[in-house]
Amino acid sequence: MRVKDVNRDHVSKFYIWAEKEFKEKTLKKCMSSLKGFFAFLIDIEEIEMRNPFRTYVIKEDVATAIETISKEEFQAVLKAVDDADSMAKSGTKGKKRDMYRPYLKNAYKLFLLTGCRREELVVMKWGDICSFDETVKFIYIDNIKVQRIKNRNNDLRPIPITSQLMDLLIELGYNDNYKPEDYILCPKRTMELQAFMDFLSKSFTHYWKITGIKKDYSLKNLRKTYFTWVNRVMGDDTKIVSSHSTNDVLKRFYLDPKLSSVIAKGAAEIKIFD
Repeated sequence: MRVKDVNRDHVSKFYIWAEKEFKEKTLKKCMSSLKGFFAFLIDIEEIEMRNPFRTYVIKEDVATAIETISKEEFQAVLKAVDDADSMAKSGTKGKKRDMYRPYLKNAYKLFLLTGCRREELVVMKWGDICSFDETVKFIYIDNIKVQRIKNRNNDLRPIPITSQLMDLLIELGYNDNYKPEDYILCPKRTMELQAFMDFLSKSFTHYWKITGIKKDYSLKNLRKTYFTWVNRVMGDDTKIVSSHSTNDVLKRFYLDPKLSSVIAKGAAEIKIFD
């Protein structure tokens, strides 16, 4: 098929197909790319035709509510870890598995106070803690999801160490002379990383259900809660401490005083649930 033969009918048919295949954000990028491609053919290659993708309307999805966890709900989960039955059915044969571990409450708090994904948190090490000076500390971690998508290993993101997070780190052993290569969470673990991640998710779901709260929430809602509270303090600068920070920004991290001031502001002012 010749590009000159593409018309509005083809655009309509393509849109109907793509709308079923892609989410809204991806669909917008796809349509924009095609519009740009045909503009290139017309302006640079000088093909005499009208741009069939010149005008189109993307259906806007109704915004969904951000599913954050309240302070009372989070405390109910922690209480369930202490008081509730830890045995849960596992698999189709109805076998029971003990979902309790001594580190669970601190693990959930660490998720809440860092906004980390599972794969980021389980590999976080004491050596990842950095500082501008003695008063402004942060954890500098690999942005694993972005590294995987972009197939590169130099994407990082900073997590401001707030007073709440520092209290937790001290409880986890900040002053106990751990080696830099030791994991922050459960350094003496024996489980493989994937099994460890799965257990953290399943255990949270187990205790969440025990609370009786009528919401279908999981461990990932702690990340949503974190960034909701961060955004209250940092606004547009939230992207600097989120996994959506651009690598160009982070490459300048140690050189850009504006970024150091952002991290300092986050460390001083971010308080989850307060």
